Amino acid sequence: RIIVGVAKVKNEPGSILEYNFDRNYQGHKSHPWDRCVEHTLTTNNPDGFLLPYHEILDYTKQNSTEIELKEYAAFAPDYKQFSFASELVEHDTAIDALLNIAESLKKSEVLLEKSFRKELDWIDAEISAIWDMRGAFPGMGPVLSALNVEDGNTIAWEIEKHIIQKDGNLLQTNPWTIFEESIAEPEKYIKTRGAKLFNATAQRIWKGKPGKKKEFYKQLSRCQLNNDQANFILTKHAELVGSTQEIIENLYLLYEKTRFEGYGISFRQIDKALLPPEKIQLAFPLTKESALKDRLDERRVRAFTISILEEAAAEGHSLLPFDEVLERMKAKAMDEPFPIDEDILTTQSEEDFFVEEVTSILPSKTNPTLFLKLQRIAELKEIIRQRLNIGQIVTKPYNIEKDWLKLINSHKKFPALDPHSPDYIDEIIARNEKAEALNVLTNYRFSVLIGPAGSGKTSLLEIFEKQDEIVRGGVLKLAPTGKARVKLGHDAKTIAQFLYPDRYNAMTGTYFINEEAGKYSSAKNIIIDEASMLTEEQLAAVFDALGPIDRF
Repeated sequence: RIIVGVAKVKNEPGSILEYNFDRNYQGHKSHPWDRCVEHTLTTNNPDGFLLPYHEILDYTKQNSTEIELKEYAAFAPDYKQFSFASELVEHDTAIDALLNIAESLKKSEVLLEKSFRKELDWIDAEISAIWDMRGAFPGMGPVLSALNVEDGNTIAWEIEKHIIQKDGNLLQTNPWTIFEESIAEPEKYIKTRGAKLFNATAQRIWKGKPGKKKEFYKQLSRCQLNNDQANFILTKHAELVGSTQEIIENLYLLYEKTRFEGYGISFRQIDKALLPPEKIQLAFPLTKESALKDRLDERRVRAFTISILEEAAAEGHSLLPFDEVLERMKAKAMDEPFPIDEDILTTQSEEDFFVEEVTSILPSKTNPTLFLKLQRIAELKEIIRQRLNIGQIVTKPYNIEKDWLKLINSHKKFPALDPHSPDYIDEIIARNEKAEALNVLTNYRFSVLIGPAGSGKTSLLEIFEKQDEIVRGGVLKLAPTGKARVKLGHDAKTIAQFLYPDRYNAMTGTYFINEEAGKYSSAKNIIIDEASMLTEEQLAAVFDALGPIDRF
């Protein structure tokens, strides 16, 4: 989802209308889905603006310049929340959307040599206003619900409503103080409704929690969470992340250890919890154990580096030059400044704490560039390297001898040679190449077949599959995409289909190794079409899923 503009709702949404019915109609009545909503994205209205996409396109045309257009696009930070014609997004999502717009405008300023200061100031003011509405504990309701406190979200809403009525804002009173005092005296703040909300069961649940766990729940509630995320963290944190004490000491672990889970927590969710605006930090300071030492605290730097490298991995990069990581960090629009420089990142990247998650690929004689790489991808490379034992592949062929050229010439897809054809010599060369390729495919444990469209790769594989040695071992045909799978035939699978559910998470679209899962052993010969499209994660997951094989 790409954001093209931002503005405000101008007036209250229009009334809910009812369809016209006869005066004496007594049956069920219904309403249209639509309501009229006016916005401020109009000519000469200062409350909103369109992003300069058309100006960028005009610039590229006028200057005959090619640029990566997506670098200047503002992407919606949450796909689901921006997937309907109209949708009320969470406060954090709104803030992140505005930050992405600001990042796009800053890049556009450099390209177009034009100032967008007015728009950037507007964004800054709106982010401040959203923080006032968000408060310090936006996840309180989901956390209470995850603790099985009945009507947990309603309790949080009632407390917020009480605080707004009493103080006029969310910066004076800690909602957890109201909650705990209401547990002791249910009608103290919410009056008669409090007796139902803060009932005996809710009191027993909260009073039965150890002090350290209560602190953990309060810290977690500083994150903008939904019910699923809160429930996931409370039930799975010991298994996936660590103890409550470990998480209190490094809240970024919630991002680092759940980033591939369907209900995982994002880096920015944690960053907002630990580094809200100064007015919230002063009103509700973090405990000493959780608080960051500064904006370049090693916990924040490591988590941000992981976020940058994971973003690159999604683009197809298994590692990034050190300088590019630094560049991407500086280009990111953050809630709170991130004044990183080369020396700080270099120093921290050498620390054991950093190396637990990110490894450095040092310069060498053949490659003078310093790279940063996620440890998880470095481990995947080891799995791939173990399978691809080049020495064994090259020195131990199967030594199967056949008239390979005869097999090519006798295949129905290759017509009889015509000595009088102007392409005769070229066709002789091409068929000899195919014969040698068939020899390699049959005799070596690992091989790659390369050729342009229409060069006969599919026909060659048909011949390969019909060889007795291949028929006896069986063939598994895979492809990275559905379109490529169709080309391979009805018995082919996508890699996702083959790996699901043990090594592919359909909810997050991620591939992973799983040493505890079973191995595939039904076929000894594996064919992957469009193999150049594979990521390291996909290839490592496939290798991890395979038992002993003859050819790949």
